[in-house]
Amino acid sequence: MAPDPTPTDRPDSARTPTDRLGSARTPAPTPADRPGPTDAAPRPTDVPSPPGAAPVHPRTTPSAPTSPGTAAWKAHVTATIVHATLDALVDAAPTVADPLAAELLGSDACGIWWTPAEQSEHGLPERERRVGRTYAAHLEDLGTAAALAGLRALQIGGADGVVPEASAAAERMAAAGIPEPVWWADAPRITPLRGARVSWTDDDHRFTSYLLEMDRAGQVVNLAVATLDDCSGVIGDVLLFSDLDGFKRVVEDSDQDRHMEWMGVGSVQARISRAIDRTDLLGTGPPPGSSEPEAGYVAMRGLAQRWTAVSPPGA
Repeated sequence: MAPDPTPTDRPDSARTPTDRLGSARTPAPTPADRPGPTDAAPRPTDVPSPPGAAPVHPRTTPSAPTSPGTAAWKAHVTATIVHATLDALVDAAPTVADPLAAELLGSDACGIWWTPAEQSEHGLPERERRVGRTYAAHLEDLGTAAALAGLRALQIGGADGVVPEASAAAERMAAAGIPEPVWWADAPRITPLRGARVSWTDDDHRFTSYLLEMDRAGQVVNLAVATLDDCSGVIGDVLLFSDLDGFKRVVEDSDQDRHMEWMGVGSVQARISRAIDRTDLLGTGPPPGSSEPEAGYVAMRGLAQRWTAVSPPGA
């Protein structure tokens, strides 16, 4: 686990981003099922580092030394992760074409710091607030249009504890006349459409996946959150797909023990929110099929929090 970031670790405000993400991954059933441009989203398990430094990830950092230099080591590791993550965010956020792609960037930039509450030195809410203060301070100090795009991505896709600081910093920069990213005008265009759930058995676990269909700036996309009924309802995987009616036909035509039923949007949102709370406390469960453990939840948690907070029409 990486040490918690603090604003005092922030880099020089004049620092020029030097790291690049050439490609990346957002968990989904298959690449063809991913709606919109997702190749700009950072891969949560391959956080780039400054040139010449070894790659570092919050949950796979080298063992801390036991000498009096431990504090300096922690500061170096934290700064490396923060610099690399924000370099990638500032590079990608101004170039994406729509709010969904920006949400994925913001969600993943927050997700790399996620750990279950029992493994977090200061508790997950306080850890997220520290991340939010650090990210906001770095990007506001940078003071560029690209930095504002990064803040807006965090605002619409970030985790609960990060959004307030990112939003406040973004508003200050916008008020100072810094231009908004081209996709920002469409950011408020988000409407929940339908909800459903599907249950099945896989590898001796009983899964229930909650499905939330959203209209995202004219693009219909579905969030699927797979929970484990026999593991306290924790989340095993999170992904996006494009066609809910097509998915229903596949379920109905399947020879496997699968059942899909429609649910109210508010009920689906509430169940996803409760599953996130349990997973934040207990950790992720084994994912269904061949999905990579933890990766989907880490990358998509912020987006899931934002989408479950959007009121259904007429609510």
